[in-house]
Amino acid sequence: MRPDIIPTGISGLDEILGDGVPRNHIYLLMGNPGTGKTTLGLQYLLEGVRRKEKALYLTFMQTVPDLEETAASHGWDLTGIVIKTFLAEAEKETSLAEQTLLPIAEIQLHDLMNNIEETVREIRPARMVFDSVDQFRLLSGDPAIFRQRLLKLLKLLVEINVTAFFTESSVQASEFKTLVHGIIVLDMVIPPSNEIRRRLLVLKLRTTRHAGGYHCFCIRTGGLVVFPRLPQAGKALPPRGSAVKSGIESLDAMLGGGLEEGTACFIMGQSGTGKSMLATAYVHAMARQGETAIIFLFEERRDIFLKRAEGAGMDLAPLIERNLLEIRQVNIGDWCSGEFAHNLRHAVEQRQVRAVVIDSLTGFRRAAHEEPQLVGQLHDMLAFLGRHRVLSLVTVTSHGLTIENPDNFEASFLSDTIIWLRRFEAMGSFRLALSVLKKRDGDHEKSIREFRITANGATVGEPLREFRGILSGMPVYTGKSHKLMRE
Repeated sequence: MRPDIIPTGISGLDEILGDGVPRNHIYLLMGNPGTGKTTLGLQYLLEGVRRKEKALYLTFMQTVPDLEETAASHGWDLTGIVIKTFLAEAEKETSLAEQTLLPIAEIQLHDLMNNIEETVREIRPARMVFDSVDQFRLLSGDPAIFRQRLLKLLKLLVEINVTAFFTESSVQASEFKTLVHGIIVLDMVIPPSNEIRRRLLVLKLRTTRHAGGYHCFCIRTGGLVVFPRLPQAGKALPPRGSAVKSGIESLDAMLGGGLEEGTACFIMGQSGTGKSMLATAYVHAMARQGETAIIFLFEERRDIFLKRAEGAGMDLAPLIERNLLEIRQVNIGDWCSGEFAHNLRHAVEQRQVRAVVIDSLTGFRRAAHEEPQLVGQLHDMLAFLGRHRVLSLVTVTSHGLTIENPDNFEASFLSDTIIWLRRFEAMGSFRLALSVLKKRDGDHEKSIREFRITANGATVGEPLREFRGILSGMPVYTGKSHKLMRE
């Protein structure tokens, strides 16, 4: 039988927890200073107020004006939450402890605990936040006294059916971990050039299932915004039939008829080889047939991109006006990878997009610089898109056969298809060549063809075989000039 669940009021967190936490239990909220424990606790209590439940905030750390200031920064009114601060008592206990050789619990701790217990009995809250375990441990002095007093308080809370969150800054060894029903850990990473990246982990939750792993979250005006990891369970949607075509007949022929829906195609090449425009050719062809698509730009300005596409024979404005195509410019620091995945999910589930372009993977990585588990996030995104039969087109800046990356960020193993664009030298000038390096779903042509982008669109020439240094960064064409595409 599923236990009675109480929502936290934070939608993304409730999704991770399986709609909320089991009622009438004690939970530990762990995290270093600045990770959002107080903000989460206040949101939890405000949800109780919204549901006409009694809410109590007990604190040894903050004054009422401090909490009201925090609430005001989010546009909250704390009316309905009973705030009891024991900051003065805590300071008194610490002062006495410094002046005596007697255990602190034998001086004033007994009276302090009685005060806390009387407050809880008088208010009989349905929800409570206790801030913090660290300060309470300090006041107790002796670990045995700390455990004894804490067990007594926990017993009281269970007796009067309180669902409580206790906060603790120490994320290392804590004897309190074994006493609680669930543990949520808040963490943050501070990259050298980006905004703070925050994530949370449900370390423990008894009697209910929850989404494992780290989940990104942000603190914005209005509180915590949590982005659950993309769901990996569930059956894939049935295929709809025909392959996705680019509108470039020769390229579709090289790929055995086109790209399969639900696959991930990486378009690799050096800067200026036409990666973005080739990816755009696919979504342009799809949108003209009534399919919806979205392009995420991580490196290029939206207005410049639209101009370049128009110069390559693809006027995207009418498709945007008809809501068949959306183009989003993403600046460094705008989103964490979890929020990006959340936007992908919304586009797929709400707007029913059939193709997604990430331009580029290099820019995506820089936007989420030093974010933990970035490759795992990318894997989850591509797997999610695959199950929903969405074509993923990812551009990657490359050098030779490897991704150009000083930190060895390798993700090409996640691709189903790799199209390789590069320059080659012929008749004293540079030209562009296209090859299909990999295609998991079916056979593909192994030859090298010339590739051009003109005002009439992208074109692919006939196979070229007379090359020297094919695996080098700059192959040289040694054949006859008449086999090349005309200017």
